[in-house]
Order: sequence, then C-alpha cells, then structure tokens
Amino acid sequence: MLDNDQPAGVTTAHSSGVKPLLLDELSIPGNTGSVPPDGQLGINLAAAHENFPTKGLQLYVPAWPQMGRGDRVRILFNDEEVDSKTVTEELVDQVQTLFVPPVQMQTGSALLSYAVKRLGQVEEPSAKTAVYIKLERPGGQDEDGSNPGHPALKFSLPDDVVNDGVDKDRAKQGVVVTIEPYPVMAEHDRIRLSWGGQFVFHEVTQAQVENPEEHPIEILVEEAVILAAGDSDDKGLALAYEVYDLVDNRSEDWSAEQRVVVDTGNARLDAGIVKEAKSNVLDLEVLGDADVTFQVVAFKEPFVVGDTIEANLSGETEDGRPVSVTYLSEPISSVPGIVEIPIANADVRQLAQTQAKFSYELVKSVAARQAMSAQAFKRYEQLRAEGTYQSRGQFVTIIGEAVRLAAPDAVDAQQGMLDPALLATTVEVPWDDSMQAGDVITLIWEGEKPDKDPYFPAIDPHDIRNGEVQRKEPIPFTVEGRHLKAIEGGKLVLLYRLERDGQSPRMSERTIIFSVGEPRAELTEPTVNYAEDGVLDPDKVPAAGTKLVVLKYARIKVGDVLHFSWKGKDEAASLEDSITITNSNIGREQFELNISKALVNANDGNEVVASYRVQRVDGEISSSAKLDLQVGAVLPELPELPELSELVIEEATDEGIIDPALVTGGATVFIAASAELQPQDQVRIEVTGAHPDDQTHPVTKAGEQRFKIDAEVIRGNENSTITVTYHVLRGGAEPEQSSDSVDFTVLEVGMPALPDPHIEEAIRDRTRWVIDHVFYPEGVTVFIAASAELQPQDKVRIEVTGAHPDVQTHPVTRAGEQRFKIDGEVIRGNVGGNITVTYYVLRGGTEPGQSSRSVEFWIG
Repeated sequence: MLDNDQPAGVTTAHSSGVKPLLLDELSIPGNTGSVPPDGQLGINLAAAHENFPTKGLQLYVPAWPQMGRGDRVRILFNDEEVDSKTVTEELVDQVQTLFVPPVQMQTGSALLSYAVKRLGQVEEPSAKTAVYIKLERPGGQDEDGSNPGHPALKFSLPDDVVNDGVDKDRAKQGVVVTIEPYPVMAEHDRIRLSWGGQFVFHEVTQAQVENPEEHPIEILVEEAVILAAGDSDDKGLALAYEVYDLVDNRSEDWSAEQRVVVDTGNARLDAGIVKEAKSNVLDLEVLGDADVTFQVVAFKEPFVVGDTIEANLSGETEDGRPVSVTYLSEPISSVPGIVEIPIANADVRQLAQTQAKFSYELVKSVAARQAMSAQAFKRYEQLRAEGTYQSRGQFVTIIGEAVRLAAPDAVDAQQGMLDPALLATTVEVPWDDSMQAGDVITLIWEGEKPDKDPYFPAIDPHDIRNGEVQRKEPIPFTVEGRHLKAIEGGKLVLLYRLERDGQSPRMSERTIIFSVGEPRAELTEPTVNYAEDGVLDPDKVPAAGTKLVVLKYARIKVGDVLHFSWKGKDEAASLEDSITITNSNIGREQFELNISKALVNANDGNEVVASYRVQRVDGEISSSAKLDLQVGAVLPELPELPELSELVIEEATDEGIIDPALVTGGATVFIAASAELQPQDQVRIEVTGAHPDDQTHPVTKAGEQRFKIDAEVIRGNENSTITVTYHVLRGGAEPEQSSDSVDFTVLEVGMPALPDPHIEEAIRDRTRWVIDHVFYPEGVTVFIAASAELQPQDKVRIEVTGAHPDVQTHPVTRAGEQRFKIDGEVIRGNVGGNITVTYYVLRGGTEPGQSSRSVEFWIG
C-alpha cells in the first residue's frame, strides 16, 4: 500500500504477492514547480480557482496500458473521489483531462492520485502526487482600489536620500530600502523591488516573519543598479515593490511609489517630456489607440540643425520580460525648437502596470561626423561615453490594461460554428512583433462535450523559426478532425501560450465560444422498455406497465436530485417524479421510473415525450435530450384548416347584445361546420373585456361545434363590451389558427333589452321609413316604448347621424313611454338623404350608456 505521507512518486516496498503500481503519475499543468521544504508541487490561486472558475484545478491523467472503451478513471483528493470519467471510443489512448472542484481546495498540503478500473478487472491506484496549495495573496486584499498602490505594502528610505537624492558618491554606497511587515507575509516570499525599472530581488526568511523588529527586511540597491537605471530629472525616478509567494501568487498591486532624484553625472542632457502623461502618470484608457508623443526641447548647444534624436523606451513587463525599443527622429530643423517623436502604442502597452523609462541620445549628423578630424571624432566618442549626449530618464508610471497577445483564428469557423465532420481544421496564430526565433507556441484546445465533460487534447507545440520572424505571417496549426468529432454538439474555445527561455509564459486572448455542430442536450436521452424504433405498442406492455430508464449520468454526486418526466397528451396522461442520489444508490448503473399500463393506454394514438433533468448538488441544472415516442397506431394526418368562419353566440341578439338573465347556464359559442374541425383538434375560446377568460376545449366529433362561456364571465362583463375569438390547434399542437374577433354588448344584470327607436311622423314606404320635411317644420318626435323601463333620474341621449348630425341629451321626467324631439333644422339639413337614429340610456344619469339598435329614415 502507498504511504500517504510520502512525496510524489515515492512508493514503499510491497509485501509478497502484491502487484506493484503500473500507472504513471498524473500531471498538473497549472503547478508552479517544487516548493520548499519537501518538494511538493505548488498550486496557486490562479490554478485552483481562476483558470477554470467553475471546474477548478486541471489535471492530466496519462493513457494507461490496454486502455479501452468503458474503462473508468477516478480522481482522488486526499483519498476522496472528487471527479471521474468513463472512457469513450474517441478518448482511448488519449490523455484524460479531469478536475479538482474549487470547493475542495484550501490552503495546505494535500495528496492527489487517480484510480483506473478496466472492464472486467479490479481497480488499480496510481502513485500519489504531493501538492501544497496556497490561496492567499501576499499583502492581502487591496482595501483602497481607488488610489494607486497597495496600501498595505509600505517601505522607507534613508532620510538623506529622501531629502537630497542620490549623487555619484551616494550611489557608490548603495541605497538601503526597508520593507515594512505586510499582511500574509511568509517565508520564501519574493520581493521584487523596482528602482526606475531596474529590479532587485529579496527572499523573505522565517526570522523576518517571526521577528521583524530584530530582523528587518532591508534590500540594498547597489551602485550598478543605480547606474543602469540612469539619472532622472528633478521629478525623480520611482521606487515601488510587489511580492510573489512561494507558489507565485502575486500581491494584488504594487506598493505606492516613492520618487528619488538621481544625478550621478552620467547623463548631461535634460530629460524629455511625455506629452500625454499627467504628473508622470500615463493612463492607457485615456490614451486609447493613439501613439505616445515624446518631446525633446532642442534649446541650445549641443543641439545643432541636422542632428537626430535617438529615443529609447525601456522597462520590464509585468510578467518579467525586458523591453527596450529605439526610435529615430527626423533631422532637427530648428534650434531652438521642440522635436516630437512618436512612440508606438503597442510598445507602450507592453509596460502596463509598471514604470517605463523614456530617454534619448543626441546623434550628430553624418555630415558633421565626416567633417570631424580624427582627433575631434575621438573626442566626440569620448563625450558620448561620458554621457554628454545622453539624456536623463523621464520615469513614467503606466496605468491601465495591457494588450495581450491576439486570440488565434479558427479558419474553418462559419458564423461561430465548426463542422465536426472535417477531416482536419486549421487554426492560425496571428503574428506578434514581440515574437522571436526560438519561442515556443502551444495551442490550447479547450473543448467541452454536450455533457460538459472537458476535452483538452495535447496539440504538438510549434517552434518559431528565423524565416517566420522575417515573414511575420500568421502561424498555422493543423488539428486532426477527431478532436472536433470528440466534442460534437458541444463547445470549443481556443487560445495559445507563448514561451521563451528565462521568462514567464504569456497567454493569448481567448476566442469566442464556438459551437461544434448542432448543439445537443447535456445528458443523453432516456430509454423506455418495450419501445422499438420510436413506437410503444400498448399491446406489448404487460399489466405491470413499463419503465423509463436513465443510465448513470456524467458527474453524478450524492445530493443530486434526478427528475423524471413522462409528458403525455394532457396532464392526466403525464407523470413527473424524482429521486435523490444517496450513498446507497450512487453505485447503480441505471435509475428507473415505473409507468403504469393505464398511463400507456391513456396516450394510445398520441405522442409521449420522455426526458429527465438533474438538479445537481451545487445548484446547476442539467437537462437530457428528449425521447419522442408514438404510443400505438399513428392517427391519420389531418388536412390543413380552411379559413375559419366567424363565431356566433347563440343567446345574443342579431345586434350582438347579450342579456345576462338569458345565459344563466352560460353563453353558447357556435362554430359552423365550415371550420372543418376534427377529433384531435383543440379549440381555445378567448374572451377579452373587464372580466377576461381563456379556456381550451377538445373537439370530440367532426362538424358543428358548441362550447360554453361560463355565466360568471358574462356577469363579470355586465354593462360593457366583450370581444370573443376562437383559436384552433390542429391535432392539438401549435401553431394556432385564429378566427376573426366578434364584439358583443353585455347588458347590466337585471337591465331590460331596449326597444328600437321610432319616429311618430314617419310613414312606411315599401322597404323604408320616410319623413316629409315640408309637413314638420318644427321637427319630429322620437318615441321609446315603455318596455325600456325608463325612470326619473335616467337620461336619454339621442344621436342622429347623416349630412347634418345631431346629439342631444334629455332628462327622463316620468316612468313609462317616452317622447323626445329632433329639431326641424336637423331634419331640413338632411333632406335628400338618410339619417340613422340611435338612443342611449344613462341609468341614473351616468355613463356608460346602454345602446339601442339604430334605425334608418329617409328625409324627403
């Protein structure tokens, strides 16, 4: 048995007859190397939580001997299973990618291993890999993100350096920088101190952690470093530090900077000016895509017309890469004058979150040098060496985001999708001017299967060649099509890593998330016993019923809840149920839901959709593909619906008035046979109004149809208008086809229907009512029968429409029959045409009014 306390790769002697371990040790791509004192592999916050926030620490399990489809591999974290995978056909003989979930990892030592169970064999364990996990950043959290610098990272300088700066003699002594104790300070922390872009390192000792008063952290900046950084102008150069712990967790920010004026006499010319910098701070967000302007004031000797300025940008990137770029100006055209030299935006952005040094050298023109005597030229070179033509540095703090390497290009992608049937696919890495011959590019293929299982195959790295540096063209990677097929229905993200000896690796931007073929559900569809080729024959289902079967799904964990779904033709023919995954049942290869014979028979002639979903213990929801089953014989396909006829409410008058007193059993919606409704169809009756209603009814026979609107709905809409529409679901399925809408007036409960208005002076002439205006110069009389049940306090509004319309409201002074006048002027104004007369009863004198039918009269 493996000794759990031993470091990675070490095994104890085995007793006689015990088979030795045959599995290679797993690897951890995010580890930071061996850490003291025991050589455990370091795991930092990025590897544990940030690189794959939802998955955790990435692990590679090498292919094992006789690897085959159906083999199962488990990841053990301190001997507890935290991830597992069953090998599918495309994963045979491949490195397996698994993860330790973030929630499992806390600061401290741990043991990682894996175990493999081949089909038909006992499980075999691997050697254990010892790791040290540290999740806290040195310095702790930056509690004041609004101000530059980490407030908990502090340091001090000697008083004479603060007050007087550093001259040539002081530089020879060096400068001691004292680092104050900071939160989460630990042995083996590495302090990286920047002196004007030159770096000095110090490793924290245990004595400095335990007793900082007796063992202060003092870092000596030696003369060589001071001279390498160069002289500053009167604003000084910046000092600041950051901290990396033993697993490469970096402090959240640099310390706040302090500035020191340096004048060792090695530079004679005044520092240039960074035009876009404010108080020696250059904000990349404000700068945008523009270049930086470096200004040199050519005021007097030694500047001469025809000389040129050789500007230099230098510093070190946040990940430790040195940067030094030189730019030549146009010849100086005027002295005095200001020479402006553009500094490329991309070069400046490399130094984001650090300090850059801008400096220049005055270069005499070719003509001037050729005119010099040998002695004069020797003197010129001597002056150059002494710094006569060299400027002091302008030290600028650069804030904002650096531009990372551009994302790779998936050449074969179309509208965000890659074809899984491709035999091979090409991925191009865009050329970046920071690339050099000998650099190594590793393409990272972050695939995800539909079940969210990761698929990260190893792609052969590419060494950048001299010819590629000269051509500066994109670098192609050809990836086998099997790596697309393996994630068909899933997703893919591409990025790459650029590595150079002696420097930290650089990561590119990530691509968009590509779909690989048509998206698939995360979990595979269930099966149903006795179903064949998508059909479940009720006659073949025994009296005990059938079963909906779910195979053991990916990433199953104790605490998951498995929800089964059998969705039949309606709610009564459907079933939903669930089980919780426990220690007792997690080992099963499948889970089942009993479907009774009655539920099968209830869906005879219809389709059933079987599916399941998993509510995972971490809160995530995973859904399966759906299994569509035809239960019994397929019903004949229904023809398309014709244009639907208007509905009729049988209890309504021809004018569309509904008396609630006449529909105590509900209002009957009549649909003519011309709608050609058939069994299997469904009709949805929609009522809109003050009291809306929406009911769906099955069609049980062909021909005319009648459906009820509940009497309560009618009463709820009293004294108002309702709109009624019917919608047909052919075969009970979407989409709906809708009829025209019809409006109806619902009387007030207990309110009588109004009689038609009558004009007493009108005579009937065959098919119309006629009024001879000559005989009635004073006007005509509107008669309303007593059946209108008008009462004092009611009002009547008479509306006349025609060429000369009129609206008049009259009080009701007594009960019974009513007579109201239409003025003679209105009658004369409509001679030779029709008028339409309608009256409205305002019960109690208030709106809304109850409307009579309209009656038409000819004015002769």
